[in-house]
Amino acid sequence: KEYRALYSGLLNAEQWKAAAEAIDEGAAKGILPKDDELAKAYSVTANRAYFAEDLNAAARYYAKAAEFSKTGEEYLNLAKIYDIQKKPAEARAAAQKALAKGVGNKAEATRLANKK
Repeated sequence: KEYRALYSGLLNAEQWKAAAEAIDEGAAKGILPKDDELAKAYSVTANRAYFAEDLNAAARYYAKAAEFSKTGEEYLNLAKIYDIQKKPAEARAAAQKALAKGVGNKAEATRLANKK
């Protein structure tokens, strides 16, 4: 609970880098369970990184979120980041994983999965 309070407070204070460190540390120590809650924490961190225009960090945290998420949304967001970064092979692979996990926006995932 303390780690969740820490990273939540940091995210609310727009300190996503410090929040990411707390999340990584909690996950590495096994304090934060590798579940959908952890996926949400990584997803919010990735979103904050994206809006801070740190696409590499956004991709890294969306990838971590996607590992633990029950949906394909994080894989779709990862595919979008890779598309922006002009990494077509990575974008296709992430979009295919999004489709396999049952992403809500199948049209967008399919577009990215089939993009040359």
